[in-house]
Amino acid sequence: MPGEITLAHRGILFLDELPEFNRSAIEALRQPLEDHQISLSRVEQNFIYPCDFQLIATKNPCPCGYFGSSQKACTCTLSEVAKYQHKTSGPLLDRIDLHLNIQAVRQSDLLFSTTIGTSEHDTAKINIQTARLRQFQRQQKYNSRLSSVELAKIELPLKAKDVLDNAAEKLKLSARSYFSILKVAQTIADLQNSDKISPEFIMEALHYRQLT
Repeated sequence: MPGEITLAHRGILFLDELPEFNRSAIEALRQPLEDHQISLSRVEQNFIYPCDFQLIATKNPCPCGYFGSSQKACTCTLSEVAKYQHKTSGPLLDRIDLHLNIQAVRQSDLLFSTTIGTSEHDTAKINIQTARLRQFQRQQKYNSRLSSVELAKIELPLKAKDVLDNAAEKLKLSARSYFSILKVAQTIADLQNSDKISPEFIMEALHYRQLT
């Protein structure tokens, strides 16, 4: 029977508390995330299922959930924190383009509404639709589907390339992370209706790799 990733085809697969999943199960996501299909072999039978999904995952910084918090002290030892964080492998994180640390909402802010207005929503929707159109007009596919060979052909301004190369060396980024940042920076440029990837777009894309 098709599993969760095929049931999420053309939709979102949300994994809450990612480190709590079985290690072998989440590591098995690596190839389907790249191929957008999963191949299963059983006795004398092979099955190929589609699984083109958007993966969204959350995890705490440590077992108690308060490592790095300004609101409550963490009760975990450093070894417990390290062990917990290492439950999610680098190769899997490499396949997730956007990584963000989200701070807990203060209790005094819980009753305040943060819902965006209709006009802001409409503006964001138009910007996204325009960016999608730019991508298809330029390359007949979304930026997320660009291969490393296609990404290497992007004419990156020298200053922007210097920022990316220096960050890659300093942060010891993998080749997959390097190209992921380039894809995100290109998407930021498309959202800004810009024909060039500026150093600022590279820096913003780097900001979205906070967990690596």
